Amino acid sequence: MSWGDLPIDLLSAIFRYLTNDVCYLPDLYQCVYVCSSWRHVAKELCQCSVVRTAPWLLIPREQPDRLVFDTGLYDSHNKTSIVFDNSSSSILSLGMPISSTDQKIIVYASHGGWLLLGPVFKWLPSESSESEHPLFLYNPLLRVVIKLPPLPSHLRLYDNTQFVMSESSPGDPKCILCIKINWGVLAFCKPSTVLPSSWVLSVQPSSSKFYVVSMIFHKENFYTMDDDRALYVHPGITDFFLNGNGSGDMSRTWPWPVIENKVALSTYKYNAINDDCFIQLVESKNGELLMVERIFGDEHNMRISFNVYRLTIRGSYKKKNWGSDKNNCYYYWKEVSTLEENEALYIGCNDSVSISVNVSDSNHLNTYKPNCIYFFDEYGDELCSYGVVNLENNSIDEFDPEDDAGPKFCRLFTPTIPGYY
Repeated sequence: MSWGDLPIDLLSAIFRYLTNDVCYLPDLYQCVYVCSSWRHVAKELCQCSVVRTAPWLLIPREQPDRLVFDTGLYDSHNKTSIVFDNSSSSILSLGMPISSTDQKIIVYASHGGWLLLGPVFKWLPSESSESEHPLFLYNPLLRVVIKLPPLPSHLRLYDNTQFVMSESSPGDPKCILCIKINWGVLAFCKPSTVLPSSWVLSVQPSSSKFYVVSMIFHKENFYTMDDDRALYVHPGITDFFLNGNGSGDMSRTWPWPVIENKVALSTYKYNAINDDCFIQLVESKNGELLMVERIFGDEHNMRISFNVYRLTIRGSYKKKNWGSDKNNCYYYWKEVSTLEENEALYIGCNDSVSISVNVSDSNHLNTYKPNCIYFFDEYGDELCSYGVVNLENNSIDEFDPEDDAGPKFCRLFTPTIPGYY
């Protein structure tokens, strides 16, 4: 009898031991790739163990060779201060996959179970500034590293860097990855190892007054939102890369959002837009596009208000201000007071994710609640507050961290179910 011939019941009993402690989850993920019978059992257990607790919080530590995750965010209703204890059973510590004697590698962003890794960038140029910067994607549970094209020497990543992908796996030949370098530069590439690729840049022209504040791949389209809260679609980006235009030619560029690509107008009054108003795009569990607005008070009043909007089809009409064709179909942002049934949102500093809530557990204190928004915010380089918004009654339970207790540069991490990579 081979290992693949072991009875399903026996495999299930053995693998369940790996779900008793979060430190064994990477081993359970590896079981998925042994054979079909192991995959069937391990994948189901991964879904039960990981999905219920997702998302996790990635906490950068002083040790440069470690990744530390707090897998207990679902216990948010019980927390009254942000103090992360290394001895807690919810803490998962994993090794960094890349070591370099020349450059320190850190985490810049997270998306769909993958981390964007890159070097620590210096603020001032040095003699070696003409060299390109290495970038990597890393899945800490699958222990898979994908080397990305090096970043051009004149660009650098920041603490607010964001990246998104068109497919769930960067190994998919159709996958397109986009990094928001800053509000005025987007960088696209194909992370698949099947085809050689280089970065295709989209740079804000001097004639444009709009910045990109959020972006998302949604239903085979790529969308960006400007600082005036208007939504733009980028038609043709998928075909551009599938036709080989994004391979090996650093001179190729992608146009910056223009007014003709605007598909949803801003719903905000100009006097409501300020530096303390932040928005994020997130896909709901039913595949709808949501926009979450967070409004901060002044430095003496840190209360936060949240507004949620759903992208809604307006129908065929003529946009009066822009003279578009009357047969074009446009959208508008419809404010909603409730999320989908059994849905919650988790909003980080530069991350957002929709959560499916297990209603059978919702009466317990240590689980997510439906129709709620969980959030945390950073001020400068430290975590300044976190809390829970109940959309049903618009109440906000907000907590401030104890002095020097908040971790720095936190990132949401959403472990994905093992599959093709």
